[in-house]
Amino acid sequence: YKFICDFLNSNQEILYAVDEKQNIYKKDLNWVGKGRWGVLDQGYRLPKEKIEIINNFSKNFLENIKDSEDNPYISPPDDNHLSLLPTASKSIWENVRFFSDVKIKVFNMILYLKDKLAMKLSDIVILVDTHKEGIELRNFISESFNNKIQIMDVFMSKDSEKNKFKKYKFKINSPQLKMCTIHSFKGWEARNVIIVIPNKNKIDNQIYTSLTRVQENLIVFNMMPRYNKFGSSYFDPLNLEN
Repeated sequence: YKFICDFLNSNQEILYAVDEKQNIYKKDLNWVGKGRWGVLDQGYRLPKEKIEIINNFSKNFLENIKDSEDNPYISPPDDNHLSLLPTASKSIWENVRFFSDVKIKVFNMILYLKDKLAMKLSDIVILVDTHKEGIELRNFISESFNNKIQIMDVFMSKDSEKNKFKKYKFKINSPQLKMCTIHSFKGWEARNVIIVIPNKNKIDNQIYTSLTRVQENLIVFNMMPRYNKFGSSYFDPLNLEN
């Protein structure tokens, strides 16, 4: 804060933006001072149908803040901005029991995005919960492509020192397929987002955050029974033929 103040001009103004729903590290959000926050609820970078999905997830699972005046639902962009956003984006969900099946489905989805929808690999990001899951999935994808594609990721094994600063070298505008943890991808966004939801409790804020990272096509492979009904209610089922 003191460092930023060194760059203030004569107006002496600083703008803070806070989203309690995406506070995945459970930080104290009152550190900047007292008083009521202003509210910015307009969505400008999300396709309209994704905003509906995100708001419904908030309504169903973020019970502690869903009725707060300071955390309203996202409002769809007006008609002038809608023309700048994708109009035929996909929202796909499939419930999966085992991670071994998830790996195969993620690989097939990459092929679908690349071959059927003509997406570049660089426009695809895969989000997972842990580094361990990420390393296993990354190795499977690489082997499935006969090690002929490049993957940029943040994953580090516990005993690896040479990758100590791998997260800081992760570039969203790189030409490779991208893989990241949900936590590390906070603040970034991608045209195509594939989310792998683990069978794990108390990650509602993380899932909400990952849903908001998408710019066009959103694909979810879910292993947590808690979200099964939500996926079938607000997403399309997996169909790689269309």
